[in-house]
Amino acid sequence: MFLPQHQAPRRVKYFQFFYSSRVCAIHTECTAGQRNHARLLLVEIGNRPTPRSTMTAIAEKVLSAKNSAHDPPRTFVVMGIDGAGKSTAIATLVQELHNEQIPARSLANAAGRRWLNNFSLNSGIRIPRVLQELIETTVRIFNVVRNSLAAAHAPGLTVMDRHLYCQLVLRHVRGHKPGLLLPWLARKCTENTTVILLDVEPLLAFERINARAEDEEPLEYLQTARAEYLRLAKLHGWLVLDASVPTTQLVDQLRMIAGK
Repeated sequence: MFLPQHQAPRRVKYFQFFYSSRVCAIHTECTAGQRNHARLLLVEIGNRPTPRSTMTAIAEKVLSAKNSAHDPPRTFVVMGIDGAGKSTAIATLVQELHNEQIPARSLANAAGRRWLNNFSLNSGIRIPRVLQELIETTVRIFNVVRNSLAAAHAPGLTVMDRHLYCQLVLRHVRGHKPGLLLPWLARKCTENTTVILLDVEPLLAFERINARAEDEEPLEYLQTARAEYLRLAKLHGWLVLDASVPTTQLVDQLRMIAGK
């Protein structure tokens, strides 16, 4: 029990009844984050006289939170090298939340790099690096701005797959300077988000990429990109998760961070 031992027996009995009848429902119907929130509310109100109507209203508010269309917007930005399992983890997370009727969506901030590489390979037309960088940066900025506006007006959790920092990592790997505009935009567009880096050993990422047989990435590229992502994570204080664990475990960690 959460109540002090010196409280009146009648009050204790009443609180026990409320706890058993309402919180059992919370355990059954709510997510872990909502259950913890409910416990904190009950601990807080357990130390002072509170009308039954108020306690019931609090519990009902917690119980209905997962179905609320007014869940405040919150944005996750998930990044990492190719083969880190970003798309798989995001898709699994969003599907789990949908199954529990919790508002959530995934938005991809693609740059078209894979399409440009495949086009160049299949057509035999070599795209100049400067032109490819310009196309990728333009497409990425457009997608980030569009998706950021959508996330700001959508209830619940929005999980973005990649961001402008991914383009900065590409520039670093290619030996290009970051410039002034792109780093500034990357910082501004992630100010009100939770940035999460999925970190994985380059060799494991290399094996995953080869297994899916959709594209190719040199091991040296993955090693350099990972080092730059980790440098940026340390510089900006991002959350770093071990992406070598099973997807279910990774999704559990993401849900814990989201409180869902």
